[in-house]
Amino acid sequence: MKHAAIVTGDESPEDGPLGRALRARGFEAVVCPLVRAFPPHDDGPLREAVARVGEFDWVAFTSARAVAAVAELCGGSLAGLGARVACVGNATARAVEERGGTVVVLPVDVGGAGLARAMAGAADLRGRRVLYPRAESARPDLAEGLRGAGAEVVDPVAYRMEPVRDHGELAQALEAWPDAAVLLCSASAAEALAGSDVVARMAGRVIGSMGPTTSRAARAVGLEVSFEPEERSFAGLVEALEEVATDGHG
Repeated sequence: MKHAAIVTGDESPEDGPLGRALRARGFEAVVCPLVRAFPPHDDGPLREAVARVGEFDWVAFTSARAVAAVAELCGGSLAGLGARVACVGNATARAVEERGGTVVVLPVDVGGAGLARAMAGAADLRGRRVLYPRAESARPDLAEGLRGAGAEVVDPVAYRMEPVRDHGELAQALEAWPDAAVLLCSASAAEALAGSDVVARMAGRVIGSMGPTTSRAARAVGLEVSFEPEERSFAGLVEALEEVATDGHG
């Protein structure tokens, strides 16, 4: 193995897509979940919206987890979704395609605001209905951008993320792997470290962030981000990590 990478995200297993991408590049993945996913407290609004998905012009996805939640209610397939699909990034788009769906808008700009701009650039959204299945703690930029473009947005909660409060597993990993880079896979993972003593232990580490939103959250809790990938995906994150390691900084 070249190096180890400490993966801080949700409860994705070591044999998940990021773990596989790391091992394909010769890294060892050390998974330390900082957030865990749960169903919404009330899934009624999501069920009702998906049952009437034929009434929507668009479905906007900002995470693979939202894709999975909608697909489950559609019998496992998005092939007959009907509405046009827009995704915030490559990993989300792949999740749609793996379930038989077709993505028509995939913006270069990351984040909800970028997705809203891309959708508005692809079609006139005035009077159009958009289904946006979201995380309970989702930022408002996508919904606000779509409404600003004249769309009617229905945004039921598809899942909720809860922070892991005990960071003992991460502390042990940092001690066991003193030269390992730390990969922050989401803003919620970074936010889960607020007030934690492990932040000080990460000083001087190579820290990779999935993108600008995650980087802002990391800096807000006192972490210094070393790099972001050009492509906001697991593969892009690992490629950027490899470049840092090759340059001798990791």
